[in-house]
Amino acid sequence: MPILFLTPLDATIVSQLQPNQNFGPQENLFVGRTATPNDVFRSLLNFDISAIPPASIITNATLRLLFFQKIAPGIQPLTALRLLNSFSQNTVTWNTQPPAGEPVLETVLSDDLVGNYIFLDVTPLVRGWYNGFFSSNGILLTTFENQTSLMGFKGYDDGIVQNWPTLIVEFESAIGPTGATGATGATGATGATGTTGATGATGATGATGATGATGATGATGATGATGATGATGATGATGATGATGATGATGATGATGATGATGATGATGATGATGATGATGATGATGATGATGATGATGVTGATGAPGMSAQVSVNRIYIANTVSDNVSVIDGNDKTVIATITVGTSPIDADVNPTTNRIYVANFNSNDVTVIDGNTNNVIAIVTVGTLPSRVGVNPITNRIYVVNQGSTNVSVIDGSTNAVIATAMVGTLPNGIDVNPITNRTYVSNSDSNNVSVIDGSSDTVIATVTVGLNPWGVGVNPLTNGIYVANLGSNNVSVISGAANTVVATVTVGTLPIDAGVNPITNRIYVSNIGSNEVTVFDGSDNTIIDTVAVGSTPVRVGINSLTNEIYVVNQFSDNVSVIEGLFNTVIATVTVGTNPTGIGVNP
Repeated sequence: MPILFLTPLDATIVSQLQPNQNFGPQENLFVGRTATPNDVFRSLLNFDISAIPPASIITNATLRLLFFQKIAPGIQPLTALRLLNSFSQNTVTWNTQPPAGEPVLETVLSDDLVGNYIFLDVTPLVRGWYNGFFSSNGILLTTFENQTSLMGFKGYDDGIVQNWPTLIVEFESAIGPTGATGATGATGATGATGTTGATGATGATGATGATGATGATGATGATGATGATGATGATGATGATGATGATGATGATGATGATGATGATGATGATGATGATGATGATGATGATGATGATGATGVTGATGAPGMSAQVSVNRIYIANTVSDNVSVIDGNDKTVIATITVGTSPIDADVNPTTNRIYVANFNSNDVTVIDGNTNNVIAIVTVGTLPSRVGVNPITNRIYVVNQGSTNVSVIDGSTNAVIATAMVGTLPNGIDVNPITNRTYVSNSDSNNVSVIDGSSDTVIATVTVGLNPWGVGVNPLTNGIYVANLGSNNVSVISGAANTVVATVTVGTLPIDAGVNPITNRIYVSNIGSNEVTVFDGSDNTIIDTVAVGSTPVRVGINSLTNEIYVVNQFSDNVSVIEGLFNTVIATVTVGTNPTGIGVNP
């Protein structure tokens, strides 16, 4: 049975966090989400099936993939969907990816399959393409997209064709085989004799005869004249040098030299001992006080001081960073309505507020900068370039320093809020993702998701002074400046590490919901609020004894928590339901839901 091995016409990926990025032909194909919320990948494949002969019957079609990476343990689904429109690997992006139709394959992959080929039965899909039931536009591969689930398959693997995605097609021809050759027929009867042909033409003239023999050799000629005399030979080589003459007689001895100079005088002997000190003389009388000098001239008047900050008027405001719509929604905390929308950079992913200066700082993930907003006017007043892929912002209102976590460059940019200039950069761990500040101790805490620890930055020197090991995939960080307790949500171990800020050690571990991603603290009530994106709820526990006191259901994929400690209201950002749940902190009930922009991921609160 004939078999075809077809390599991809197109093989690429698209990224939700980089929705306008085209990745072109890809060596590695990814599906699912990293530990970063919204960092979702999908893979697109297409094959040219024109090599299948016409009028064939497809008996089997298998997609072979080399499975090389899986970051979340356990069994995980893989879904293949039929693409409804065509695409090109050189132009497609997340925002332009073609729509997908029904699933053509759903399977599950386990950890023990990593490093092996997997074989996916796509026979109905390929038959549909071949028979014209639908257009051959390609396949979309996906898996879970609301939790850590990234899986990798080889694409155009450095030219190693056997590792490429391969469509293996078995087929039969619909035309039957050629029949056997028939038997030879009987010989026919002899035909009649033909008439005699006409007389032929006269033959051509014969060839010329052979050449005669060569004549005899002639007589020898006379001897030639004698040649001229040859040139004189070259001069002979010079003879050898004669022997050296005998040595001459020794000369007479020279006269005796003059007498040498006299030697130096010897060292002086040691000084004798000092005599005893004489008695102190009597103190003299105090002199008369001098006359008071004249008063000096009045100094020049100093320059007028800089104007003071305008009065803060926009209290009880909540600022929501909307990643996909590239803006910030401003919520009035009094009536829970959106009162303004501010355009910022590309893919804003987090926000924080300095309540003292009423400035809002927004981290723009894909434009590598921070937008500074005046809270009184909601106008953008500055844009500050920082590191690669800024993902979180923390503010110290006492020092007016802003700390920006750069996920791509694994460091923290420190901005001076008075000049909006980057004044320092602190290196931290791998894949930094969370941050919070204790303004009383002037310490900043940064969670490093891939190195499973927290970097502690001293604000006086902006250097890392300690590293604290916590749970798996630490993400959000919350600080209680009054108790100096630090709370770290561990996405991979479903718990919260409680750090003592005085000792930089973990003093407790609190089990919470599924996939905890952020932690917020009300320092007045000493309550900690943990958002769990796997169970779509908020866990509330008491900071005095670390006991769970409540669980509150919220929207889809609650990624961030912000708290107004003065009103005791908790604001939960629900990424995939595009809204914010407002929890009343006394009874832990949702009292409002506010619709915001597309894919909200960050929050800052001005109480």
